Amino acid sequence: MAGPKRALTRAGGPTVRRSVAAGLAAAWAIGCGGEPASEGRAVNAAPGVAEAALVPGSGPAGACDAGTYDPPARDGAPADAFSLRLNIPAFRLTASAEDAPVVSLPVSVGAPEFPTPVGDFLITDVTWNPWWDPPDSEWAKGRRPEPPGPANPMGSVKIRFGPLLFLHGTPDTASIGTPSSHGCVRLRDRDALLLSGWLLAAGTPDSTAGLPQVYGETRTVRLVRPVRFAIAYETAELADGDLVLHPDPYGRAPDPVRTALGVLEAAGIPATERVRARLPAASPAPGAPPVRIPLDSLRREP
Repeated sequence: MAGPKRALTRAGGPTVRRSVAAGLAAAWAIGCGGEPASEGRAVNAAPGVAEAALVPGSGPAGACDAGTYDPPARDGAPADAFSLRLNIPAFRLTASAEDAPVVSLPVSVGAPEFPTPVGDFLITDVTWNPWWDPPDSEWAKGRRPEPPGPANPMGSVKIRFGPLLFLHGTPDTASIGTPSSHGCVRLRDRDALLLSGWLLAAGTPDSTAGLPQVYGETRTVRLVRPVRFAIAYETAELADGDLVLHPDPYGRAPDPVRTALGVLEAAGIPATERVRARLPAASPAPGAPPVRIPLDSLRREP
């Protein structure tokens, strides 16, 4: 990322409010050196979420100058206005504000031998410019710790959601959209930086601590309000008026037709013979794009 980040500030007047989608785009452009969102998709515009102060080194003197920043104590309840959801077979992470999806980001998930876990998690802290410390695992034997920098496997930021489980940036952008990690969730670096700013705003809403410089000192912020993060494994889902059928990277959907019919029936589309005939007998092959079938074509009588 080129150049220092500039500010999206609250200082000197009322907080600027705009649609979440527009705010995300602005944070991306200003916080990531003007690079476009690329494959990150704005999904919906939902008003009512304030922009965060993203200026490096802002806030109380020394607040982000070293180690760990603990924001002023609040009630510790999970943040309500912002949440994340990952669908493993879709290789996409969706950020929502007030239950309205606002942006969808491509990710890499765990390889079949190191599957990313399914469940409900809480994001508790964010570390910028992390070190990579080899875990006590067979695959990491002989590896040495790696300092922050462009080649660090964690990228510019890591976001904890469980013991040794992180959302994080990566220099291996070719792995995005594939099951390639050791259980963590990889994002393109600029996507991880974007996400970290919004987690800081949601999880430390009264803080004026800002994002540190890329590849500067290692700094951690513990979120006063953890952010909810749901991980699902759904090879069939409804999106944008379509039935979307994804590959089955972990081999957990042996009967894709039955899975798809269950999703359709929940949407009020009965499992008629005509509907069954429209569904492929097998999931898309690994690495293949998802199959999209318009719901209107399934509802319509011949």
